[in-house]
Amino acid sequence: MTSKTPYYKAFDALKNIYLEDSWVLEIHDIEKSISFEMEFVLTKSHKFYDKPKKGEQYCYKRGQLILSGCAAKTLHLSDAEPSIDANGEKDLGNIYLFVKQNEQVELEGEWGRVIAKCDEVLVRYSPVSSKKA
Repeated sequence: MTSKTPYYKAFDALKNIYLEDSWVLEIHDIEKSISFEMEFVLTKSHKFYDKPKKGEQYCYKRGQLILSGCAAKTLHLSDAEPSIDANGEKDLGNIYLFVKQNEQVELEGEWGRVIAKCDEVLVRYSPVSSKKA
């Protein structure tokens, strides 16, 4: 059996992102892809890293985590109600598990679970500033 590789070792696009404290804002299941609207936590080694805003622990950057070219995918959303943050925006929690085993990825969080066989994992950053004030 092949071992499971953590996301930050399996995908270059994710190696300077800390998903366990990043926020899932929305999830879109579209044909052969799954897109997570995110509030990413960037590590100090990330090219977009900036000093955290006053009162914040992390540097946040909005964007999308995209599982693209999925030949097979299963998305199970939880029944949990989204949280509402101090700015009145909803969040679905974190991604506390993201591993790759062979060509398959597995993600899990308060929002639910995904198992997919995808061609690539992409990160796109939004020009919109962070929701964190």
